[in-house]
Amino acid sequence: MYRLTIALLVLCAMSICISAHHGPPPHIKAAVKKCNEEAGGDESTMEKIRNFEEIDDPKFKCFHACIMKAAGSMNEDGTINEEKSIEDIPQDMPDREKMIEAIKACKDEKGADECETAEKIAKCFMGNMPPRKHPE
Repeated sequence: MYRLTIALLVLCAMSICISAHHGPPPHIKAAVKKCNEEAGGDESTMEKIRNFEEIDDPKFKCFHACIMKAAGSMNEDGTINEEKSIEDIPQDMPDREKMIEAIKACKDEKGADECETAEKIAKCFMGNMPPRKHPE
């Protein structure tokens, strides 16, 4: 579940997918920490998040939606804020154009609720991006 998750951050995940050189913007880092704590995660969970590993735990069902909302990439109605998602990607980020393409390709994914929608978007995004390790 989490390899997708930071698909995050994505959309946030998209915002989350920041290269090791740049690291995530402070508001994304804060969103990940907040949502991890709300879901009952610990340092081992944070390590999985940093490495884009899946978290197979039902407590994390809404993790992607939490991050996307906290970072401003998901609106209250569960739709994606495309402009904010793209804005969060640093201008000098490697693969920035691929990230923008992934955001545009995945923004219309829909699920039964915001949690499922965020999960589908994260999966789509991760499927469109090369794997990378997330910085601490």
